[in-house]
This record gives sequence, C-alpha cells and structure tokens, in this order.
Amino acid sequence: PEKIGPAVRAVFKGTGSAKIMLIAHMDTVYLKGMLKDQPFRIDGDKAYGLGIADDKQGVATIIHTVALLQKLNFKDYGTLTVLI
Repeated sequence: PEKIGPAVRAVFKGTGSAKIMLIAHMDTVYLKGMLKDQPFRIDGDKAYGLGIADDKQGVATIIHTVALLQKLNFKDYGTLTVLI
C-alpha cells in the first residue's frame, strides 16, 4: 500500500519453546464508489453491506484467546506474538 495504517503488536514470553503468531486485520478497503452499489442494510435478522463480516471475528478471537490464556496462567509457549 501507499501508506501503512495503524497496527497493534504485542509479544508475550512464555516458558516453552514454540513460536506462535496470531494475525488479523482491522481495515476494510474498497474502491471508491462501491458503497453506492452495496449500501448497508438490515433485512430481518441479517445485516448486509461492505465490511459486515470482514475479519472482525479474527480480531475478537485473538483478544479472547489471549485473555483466556492469561486467566489460566498458561505459558507453555516460547513467544506468542499478536499482530492486528
């Protein structure tokens, strides 16, 4: 890309040897004008439009996974790197 946007990087050190990286993106990129062809709408119990699903579930999964590992005090990895 012409310009790299904001990123979140966190590194957790564990007691094991495995190097693990969890990656997700938080941008939604579409060409100019696409929104007029695919506007946001709700139909019944479903939402439609650009960026509705994207990688939001990936970001949420990573956040909850790291929180769970910390709550369980699980550190059987060498390095756990999170990049969003």
